[in-house]
Amino acid sequence: MKAQLILFVKKIIYKSEKKHKFLSKTIKILYCSIYNFFKNRCFLVASSLTYYSLMALVPFIALIFAVGRIFHFQKVFEKDLVQRFSEQKELINELIQFANNLLMQSKGGIIALIGVIFLFTSLIQLLSHIESTFNNIWKVKRRKLKHSLNVYISFILMLPILILTYSLIKVFFIDVFVEKYVIDSVKEWVFYIFLIIAPYVLIYVIFCFVYLLMPNTRVKFKYAFYGALISGTFYQFLQYFYILFQSNFTKFNAIYGSFAALPLFLIWLQLSWLIFLFGAELTYSFQNLKECKFK
Repeated sequence: MKAQLILFVKKIIYKSEKKHKFLSKTIKILYCSIYNFFKNRCFLVASSLTYYSLMALVPFIALIFAVGRIFHFQKVFEKDLVQRFSEQKELINELIQFANNLLMQSKGGIIALIGVIFLFTSLIQLLSHIESTFNNIWKVKRRKLKHSLNVYISFILMLPILILTYSLIKVFFIDVFVEKYVIDSVKEWVFYIFLIIAPYVLIYVIFCFVYLLMPNTRVKFKYAFYGALISGTFYQFLQYFYILFQSNFTKFNAIYGSFAALPLFLIWLQLSWLIFLFGAELTYSFQNLKECKFK
């Protein structure tokens, strides 16, 4: 079956190579990406990343809050987070409470500080696992520990700032710019267009940032952007369906409470990592298309 499929793809590429170079190149990239996706056991990797994400979720939110408090933007992020997951307010409020408790404990002496450091190692573990996966995709060795820590710290500092900046721009655009400078007859359309486009831009920037800097090799910006553009778009589609399913799960809240959101959240998290990893495979295939061979 595998040999027949490869032969079929080869025939399509051969027929389209002379007349339709773009189509031929697209098929090659897709084939290589899908082949490497299974070869690198990305389904298994996504499962492990889902586990590490659960461990790192509260510390990451706490980190965003900590950065937000410095610039007095914490409430802005909380509001944006609740609006984004409006169907699961109870669960989001609990996560916010856990994150705030974590920040409060960091002021409680040596023992509490040790606990906080232990929790924040989950962020390092998550980034380390992502780096290992990316290096495996790109077929390169790991960085030295010193260089890896520099990369991790860069991500830990930059991602919260990016997310807070997005939340701030969103609030400023809606509450200040549109209200003051846009005429009433088109306000609704401006709101609608902005709320559609803004999440795409944010996820493109984050994905491109990771695809560009995480592997221990030189990745060309345009290929990282192509991978981010495709995977980021599919991620936003997934987000749309996740919110849609959330609204249908509200009837279970009376029985299970906030726990009703957990199975759906885990599925969403797993699928998100699969899309993210496929974007990494696409980035590799774009840059190394000449090395792609039909096996």
